[in-house]
Amino acid sequence: MSLIFRRILFVFLLGLTATLVNGVARAQSAAMPSPHRTIRLTSQKITLPFGDKVFAGDGKIVKVTNQHCLLCHSRGMIDTQPPLTLDTWKKEVDKMRTAYGCPLRADQTAEIADFIAHAASAPAPNGN
Repeated sequence: MSLIFRRILFVFLLGLTATLVNGVARAQSAAMPSPHRTIRLTSQKITLPFGDKVFAGDGKIVKVTNQHCLLCHSRGMIDTQPPLTLDTWKKEVDKMRTAYGCPLRADQTAEIADFIAHAASAPAPNGN
């Protein structure tokens, strides 16, 4: 290699190194804010429909259904479900228990599903 070529290569590499060092130093500097997108969070007020109807009766399964199912769902919401088979209701009730934390015991799933399957086909009086 000729002496001139070596000097050019040396100056080029020196300039490249200086540029990289300067870029790294600037990137780590607190004076250089990094561009970012601002996310603005705002409070929302949501009014959910209120349903105060319960399942009628005073049997044990009625009490358990009113205590556990109506924690999250209104009677009207249950009444407006499409017709489901008993097996599908069992799966739905079990999903509420296992995935969503409904405080039912596993041995109550079938009885609750059977009760709801029949109750959903006979809506509460006066709608909700």
